[in-house]
Amino acid sequence: MQTLTLSEPARFASVVPGRDEVCVSAAPTSEAQGRDAGTPAPAPCQPVRVSLAPSEQRMMVTMLTP
Repeated sequence: MQTLTLSEPARFASVVPGRDEVCVSAAPTSEAQGRDAGTPAPAPCQPVRVSLAPSEQRMMVTMLTP
């Protein structure tokens, strides 16, 4: 699990090569804490293929806003 920004790629290190999934969901901001935000929606996932190299891999991920 990691926190992403709008301009930085997701970074993955020490992952096993092969097929996997990356799932992205929004975390509540400090403004939303304390309010009932309801039931969180399931995180949408996208399939990825992990290569043997480089040891740290990067990818840009997108997330739809509610």
